[in-house]
Amino acid sequence: MTFRPSQAAWFETYTPRNQTVYAIETLANTGIVELSHDLWSSANIDSSLIQANVKAFNHLAAKHKAFLPEKLIAPDINHDSPEQLSEEALSLLRKWSADLLRLQRNLARTEKTIIELKQLKSLLMAIPDHDLDFKWLDKTSDILYKKLFCCPPDQFSHPSGKEFFTQVFKTTDHDFLLVLGTPEHINAIDATATLVNCHEFHIPDWLEKAEDNKIHLINQHLREMFAKRHSMIDQLEAHQNSVQIKKALAEVRLLSWFLNNLCGLSKDHKLCHLVGWTSADSAESLQKAFNEAGIEAKVTFAHKPEDQLAPVSCDQPWWIRPFSFFVNLLGTPDRDEIDPSPLLAVVVPLLFGYMFPDLGHGLILLVAGFLLKKRAPAFSMLIPCGLTASAFGLLFGDVFGHHDIIEPLWVNALQNPLQVLIVPMIFGTVIITLGSVFSGIESYWRRDFVKWLLTELAVLLLYLDLIVSLFWLEALWASLPLLFWYFVGSLITCKKPLLYCLGYSAGSLLESQLRLVMNSISFIRVGAFALAHAGSSYAANEIAYMIDNPFFFIVFLIIGHAFIIILEGLIVFVQTSRLILFEFFLRFLKAEGRVFHPMHRLE
Repeated sequence: MTFRPSQAAWFETYTPRNQTVYAIETLANTGIVELSHDLWSSANIDSSLIQANVKAFNHLAAKHKAFLPEKLIAPDINHDSPEQLSEEALSLLRKWSADLLRLQRNLARTEKTIIELKQLKSLLMAIPDHDLDFKWLDKTSDILYKKLFCCPPDQFSHPSGKEFFTQVFKTTDHDFLLVLGTPEHINAIDATATLVNCHEFHIPDWLEKAEDNKIHLINQHLREMFAKRHSMIDQLEAHQNSVQIKKALAEVRLLSWFLNNLCGLSKDHKLCHLVGWTSADSAESLQKAFNEAGIEAKVTFAHKPEDQLAPVSCDQPWWIRPFSFFVNLLGTPDRDEIDPSPLLAVVVPLLFGYMFPDLGHGLILLVAGFLLKKRAPAFSMLIPCGLTASAFGLLFGDVFGHHDIIEPLWVNALQNPLQVLIVPMIFGTVIITLGSVFSGIESYWRRDFVKWLLTELAVLLLYLDLIVSLFWLEALWASLPLLFWYFVGSLITCKKPLLYCLGYSAGSLLESQLRLVMNSISFIRVGAFALAHAGSSYAANEIAYMIDNPFFFIVFLIIGHAFIIILEGLIVFVQTSRLILFEFFLRFLKAEGRVFHPMHRLE
């Protein structure tokens, strides 16, 4: 937990041009580097060529997604350039794709041949005594047309008539239809066969020439095709697991990441100059990362360019991070500014709980916080806010608008409104004072502490003296030396003529005191919201008790309190934000910093 952001350091490194991509990947893997993008105009890397090659690669890879290997191999770190890396990867994939298509076509033809051989074998087994003359079947004349169809079972409506002769051979999986007829009529049969998924079945030449043992010959051809298919499947698996394609896929994945993290690079023909920010304490940690990756590089810490704003990081524990929301509304604290998030983890729940004092409502917010924090981390604020709302509900003796269930540990809000209103004003005074003290700390960090001591500290002490005098009038005597302190300090720091400085100082003092007092008085609204919450809950209960029907009584009670929790919860949150932003942050927080954004690692 820290109140002061950490500032990143400016680093420079030179690395061989052929290791540029891998050098950047190494820096990203450290998780503590943000490369500068402002020097890209001096770069000489053709990002458009890399992008075009990567796009073409990804388009081609998408066509073969099912056949691409899942496990990749880390590529070599030595290439002439990122451009060459993309060219080589694209060329390799194109060759791999062509070989894959060739293997797939050959395998498809082999599979088709196996199917046809099995069908041929089943046809031969279905012919009685194998008495079909295949040589005769292949002889078609101008007068007599012969055709053999392979059809799904019982799908083809067999033609009949004087113009046709048909013979059906049934097998387990198919029907084979032999049709003989004149050429002018057989065209109708072709059209009908196509509609019912029949296809013409051809008898291979080698079977026509065989005199006997046709089944044995078919089995022999099947064994050859099975062996060929097995060999092709092995070739496909080897092709899929190619070391080269695994490297190419890893290279393009790396190049895609490189394009997304394209940095400012200035280089000659051999060296690449990388610059940026790091949260590392010294250059040695980055140098060590390069050495472990086998990359030749020299890392140095240098003075940042004048036009570069150093980023900062605010590392806070998990229970504080949700309250950074209020800081982020203004921006990011700079190195010489206080990050008030740790204090907000206390102040925000106290303000919210005081304005929302109800044991029952607070417990509901507490449960809601636990249920919703996984969906959005910001909802985890409901947990401490619900706890403080429950705690103030115990102090005020308020449970779902009832003031007679438990005894208040402090006061009944509706019966003692003055006390409820005064306490927040005292709390507001503390908050305003802390804001002014934070301003003094920041002035010390900026080496402007003397001016704050001479003027602003006197203003703060005069304000506190005025507040104390409201309860103890004699405290006003302390204002005399404080006024002397202020005017002397103003004259010392003022570079204008004496009369001008006195008039300006007097006007500034009056304005600042009025503003501080009004800011303190504005915290009375915290007590007012506490009274309003107690009153609205009480009113909802009283209206519900006027309903005689038990069902509608319960429904109205649930809806009424749900409405109060949601609506007043939002209003109280808005009021808490307003007090934090305008009464607290206004004293010290300018939020002129820039968030440190380290590069994302290649997952």
